[in-house]
Amino acid sequence: MNTVLVSFGKKPINLGFINHFFKKEFYYKDFMGDKKVLSIITHLLGIVTGFIGALIVYLVTKQEVVKNHAREALNWQISVLIYSLILGVISTMFIGEALLGLAGLLNIVFCIVAAVKANSGEVWKYPITIRFLKG
Repeated sequence: MNTVLVSFGKKPINLGFINHFFKKEFYYKDFMGDKKVLSIITHLLGIVTGFIGALIVYLVTKQEVVKNHAREALNWQISVLIYSLILGVISTMFIGEALLGLAGLLNIVFCIVAAVKANSGEVWKYPITIRFLKG
């Protein structure tokens, strides 16, 4: 294995520890095989990708624990999408802009709470969620 050397002047710095992160075993064993990390990421993906991230994890994973987390996250993300569409229509008629912002804020807060619960090994049921996928 080659050692990574970086030079910021005269003395090179040994960055051999970086090689650990580029091993195939690192990604499979330490990341993809870890149910807790994948469960946390599933919930946090909802903040950035909406329902797409949870859907991909739900379809790809074979681990039942991760699938349960993905199911909950997917139900929440689809529900918040529906709520946002309804609030978007209402905002054209009334004062829905504030409620639309509240839906986005609730999405961020609920995803973070679910990720924290996933870290402790608990599957958190999002409140006010329509259960499209049962499990």
